[in-house]
Amino acid sequence: MSKLSGLRDRVERADGRLLMAAVLMVAIMATQFVSSMFFSLTLGVFTGEQSMPLILALAALTSYVVVLALIWRNLQADEGMIIADIGLRVGRFSWPLTFGLAVVIYLTVSMVAGVYVELTGYVNEQQVAEWVGESQNMGPLVVGLLVLAIVVVGPAVEELIFRGYLQSALSEMMPAWAAVLVSALVFGAFHLELGAFPLLVMVGAAFGAVYQITGTLWPAILMHMVSNGLAVVQIFYGEF
Repeated sequence: MSKLSGLRDRVERADGRLLMAAVLMVAIMATQFVSSMFFSLTLGVFTGEQSMPLILALAALTSYVVVLALIWRNLQADEGMIIADIGLRVGRFSWPLTFGLAVVIYLTVSMVAGVYVELTGYVNEQQVAEWVGESQNMGPLVVGLLVLAIVVVGPAVEELIFRGYLQSALSEMMPAWAAVLVSALVFGAFHLELGAFPLLVMVGAAFGAVYQITGTLWPAILMHMVSNGLAVVQIFYGEF
């Protein structure tokens, strides 16, 4: 009976995490849309102009605060779930080995992504990248808010959603490699950037593989931060 009860608890937790992942994805998109409209109107009324980089940063940070509040509420409300269930735990290996594995996987995927870019001639023409570049002319406050949103808070929130909740739930329902792949595909599709979809799936799979192998979400969060940070530096300063 105890084994059956334990299995039932695992299935229920997996279903709960899967549902919560969907809720968080909807919440982040809806909040960004509503807050973008709000900040656009507010800035238009009080300043007479609309700074898209500032609107982007404020809308993103607002959505991340909402998502983190929902996660906190979920952990408080669900007596059967703890933060370890969404990856915030000590990993299987020592920290040096854990981050060493993360570096190896990140560099490998970076090389594969580089080959893809060379073969396809992919160029980052996303509107967001253009707005990030424009922020350099708007003072340190706007740049700081964008960096906070894109490099620090955003990666942590996305890893909690796509790996902590989604992949963790899927790994209870399918083989580990399939859970990594499906979560990476959802991660790529979520960004609504068709041209960047293959690259997003690649990096999403890398983050997922690191989480699956090490058993902890922390190195995936750090990898995501580094990846986004390098992208921002490249936008600001070009090739380096």
